[in-house]
Amino acid sequence: MPPTDESGSEQTDMKQLRREDPSAWLELTDNQTLPLIIDALLDSPPGREFNKKELGDHAGVSRESVRKYVDTLLRFNIVEEVAGTNPRRYRLNDAGKVTRVLFELQSALNAEGATETREQSDRVIESEE
Repeated sequence: MPPTDESGSEQTDMKQLRREDPSAWLELTDNQTLPLIIDALLDSPPGREFNKKELGDHAGVSRESVRKYVDTLLRFNIVEEVAGTNPRRYRLNDAGKVTRVLFELQSALNAEGATETREQSDRVIESEE
């Protein structure tokens, strides 16, 4: 998005509009908890099933936090409910379009981060020589 000369008031209005009607991206990333849950899911062995407490423990968040966001994860088809389980169990929907894109994004970000880390290390070594 190109920079604009919007006044502070116009920027605040636009921010408020984005919050009132968030995009899917904003809904998935505009908090601290949901990205932790998604990261834990992406880091799980294929087919691993979780109840809300187990997923919370794996993500480092409370069961209540998982409960708060499980509908979002289901709506975006990131997780699927395991049929016939009580308490309800969930697993990462490996076949979901959003899940595949999240894996690709994670891989690309990790690769870029690794490249940057290597470049920084090379600069440090060069400066020490």
